[in-house]
Amino acid sequence: MVEILNFQPKYIAEVADLYDRIFTGPPWFDPPLGQEEAAKYIQKELSKTLAIALLALDNNLPVGFAWGYQLTASVFAKSKYDNPDSRPLVLKSLPTLNYFYISEVGIDPAETKTGPKYRGKGYATSMATKLSQRKAPLLMRTIESSPMRKIAENQLQMTPVVAPWLNIQDPEDARRVIYIKV
Repeated sequence: MVEILNFQPKYIAEVADLYDRIFTGPPWFDPPLGQEEAAKYIQKELSKTLAIALLALDNNLPVGFAWGYQLTASVFAKSKYDNPDSRPLVLKSLPTLNYFYISEVGIDPAETKTGPKYRGKGYATSMATKLSQRKAPLLMRTIESSPMRKIAENQLQMTPVVAPWLNIQDPEDARRVIYIKV
């Protein structure tokens, strides 16, 4: 049985491996970080202001994770966009507020003979919903083909402010969608 719990540091290596497995596969196809770099990234994310992190555990093995933290629109633009020329477009699309940024949500892509073992079972929705319960405007960035798009729109009632279908493209990745809820 899968349980959703607060993040426990003892699982950092397993979560780092899971992070790499999730985001190097479809629909993201990001380059692999490796366990050490992924663990550093996760630890850096979890050290941010008012960070909250959750784990989905199946028999004490991580099968999902989610985390978020507080930031301003300008910190978001500076920390998530490498090219300084990209930042004004992003800032133009976001109200100047303090946000709770849902940074990462991932579920193990393991398959069984009958289909996904963990995906499509509501674990990502459950964790994202828990993160969204902060008393702050929400901000999330994903890609157009990610399952998080449906969760952002349908369950979290977030509104896209940067999206290919709005003819407002992310300056560094045309697949990206930025959502807010104010």
